Amino acid sequence: MSIVDLPDNQPWRPSGRGAARAAEAEDEVALQADAPRYIGQRGEVLVLAFTRMAITILTLGIGRFWMATRLRRHYWSSIVIGGAPLEYTGRAGEKLIGFLIAVVILAAYLMVVNLALIFIGLSVFQGNQLALQLPLLALIPFIPWARYRARRYLLARTRWRGIRFGMAPGAWGYTGRYLLWWGLTILTLGLLYPVKQLQLSRFATGRTYFGDLRFEQTGTVGPLMRSWLWVWAPVPVFMVTIGLIAINSGLENPSEDETVLALVGLAGTLGYLWVFFAGVRHQVFSFRYLNSKKILGGATRFIFKLGTWRVIKTYIKGWIMIYLGITLATIVAAITVYPIAASNGIDMDTVEGVLEGNLPKDKLALTGLLLIAVYLPVVAASTAFSHAFITHPLLAAVAETTRIDNLAAVSRAQQRAHDEQAEAGGFADALGADIGAAF
Repeated sequence: MSIVDLPDNQPWRPSGRGAARAAEAEDEVALQADAPRYIGQRGEVLVLAFTRMAITILTLGIGRFWMATRLRRHYWSSIVIGGAPLEYTGRAGEKLIGFLIAVVILAAYLMVVNLALIFIGLSVFQGNQLALQLPLLALIPFIPWARYRARRYLLARTRWRGIRFGMAPGAWGYTGRYLLWWGLTILTLGLLYPVKQLQLSRFATGRTYFGDLRFEQTGTVGPLMRSWLWVWAPVPVFMVTIGLIAINSGLENPSEDETVLALVGLAGTLGYLWVFFAGVRHQVFSFRYLNSKKILGGATRFIFKLGTWRVIKTYIKGWIMIYLGITLATIVAAITVYPIAASNGIDMDTVEGVLEGNLPKDKLALTGLLLIAVYLPVVAASTAFSHAFITHPLLAAVAETTRIDNLAAVSRAQQRAHDEQAEAGGFADALGADIGAAF
């Protein structure tokens, strides 16, 4: 019997891969049942991501739906809460079909937009680069809409102790608020960004469920705004500073004064570094604050304590490892391919000929295969090391710094009806707006 078909009054028991992972973590969670545990292994993630990315390349991208599904199942089963792992029940086939449906609909939509532009006289703007981008700009409202639906699909395919998560319909409502608050954020030169964060989170969280228990987003904009001011306030200060330096130089053309250029460059560099680190700090703080203010069923609270420096160090180490992984893959691939290329008279000039389309046909196929043989492990290594040294440790860090208050209260949750979600997040895939390679 599938767990989907379990009666609500029948106790849930993990089975298969989930059972093995739960047993492995049983001793750890016995003393702290309210603390999530991430029990994934870096080596397993590395091999899984590398092989799946290689298959994706060899299948010209079609395999990415199976890659995302397999990675999600791995990550979900590695997150253990109260002795039970999360489960991901999505299927790659439904994601592929959803993607194809989305491509057809979006293509038809773009065709209608182009016809409308021609009808209203696009020829008036002939040669105008902005006019040529109007069809693509018409896709902007679909991006938040697609992201909401992708999140809804992801939740509908996630279970804990056999109870489904879910999300109520509301993609167009979310889209309207997204465009409104982003517009106000831009008009205020970024000042209202925290308000946008809170309002969108409040809308989406209020429509999220575990079984029949609803999540609620509490909290106020004050803490978010105080954190954001560290990012926003220095920007006009640096702009004024640069302007004063230029004015006080007393030159008609201050760009010709090397001292002025040096001071402007220094101010710009310091401003960029400040905004970068303050921006990272705000993103971590807002993640921690907003998620800590979520309440499930009016009783269960979440406490997040993820630190900014831990995130920064994880990314720095991850980027270093990705670079080393790409370098190693390039060296190994080059050493492997070189003897074959040399024995067939293929050198760098031959490769340039392939890229320029001037290569004799007798060497075209072999050179193309050799280029793929180098390209495949490099890209696969980049993806694999990204998952193993960034996604994997970040998940572990979040789990280690998270606590759940009154987890027992969720035991009263009743099963939620199955949500078909026919397009399975396909619009987000088609628009390149999916919520992550795995998430």
